[in-house]
Formats: sequence, C-alpha cells, structure tokens
Amino acid sequence: MHSFQVYKVTALRAIPLKVPDIRSHPKAKILDVLGYNANPGETAHVTKDGHIVVVRYGFMPKEGHWDEDYSKFGLKGFDALGGSLRFIYSFNAQGKLQLDAVTLDRDEK
Repeated sequence: MHSFQVYKVTALRAIPLKVPDIRSHPKAKILDVLGYNANPGETAHVTKDGHIVVVRYGFMPKEGHWDEDYSKFGLKGFDALGGSLRFIYSFNAQGKLQLDAVTLDRDEK
C-alpha cells in the first residue's frame, strides 16, 4: 500500500497505473526485519528525469532483530532507528511502472 497514486493522462482521461509492491526488489527484504515506530511516514516526488522517488521513514527493528546486520540486505550503514529508505521507480518501455532501486535515503542527496 502506498500513500500516493500515479495516473497516466491521455487526452481527457486519467488512467490509474499499478504501483509495484516495494517488496518486489531484493533489497526490500530488509522490511522482513523492520517494523514501524509510532510516527512512520512516506513522501513521494517526481524527479526532472521522470523517476518517482518514494522515501519511507519511521522504522524500528522487529523483536529479535535489534542486532541485525543490515549490510546483508545491500544497505550498508542503515540505521534502523531514525533511518529512511528511498524507493526509485521508473517507466519501462511498455509504459508500466517498475521499481528500479532501493537505497539509503542519504545515498541520493
């Protein structure tokens, strides 16, 4: 579930597009060991080159995962308390959204 919806506008119609599940990317397996704190959130914006960037924050480790090595998910340096993840989407040749990357939020700034 996302906090946004993407539409393809053609002529006078707005057609909703399916946004891929964030768990479809191998690095998103980190979400199996993370939960959310009392104040989670998500922001989304479109970049100049047409990518949709979603930043999720408000994570905390699930029970039994406080000493987890997050680098095994390809996200070296992730801080489960206060860290945020960036999900980068683009349109493929067929015009469908695809999830290209999951990075630490600080990696792309």
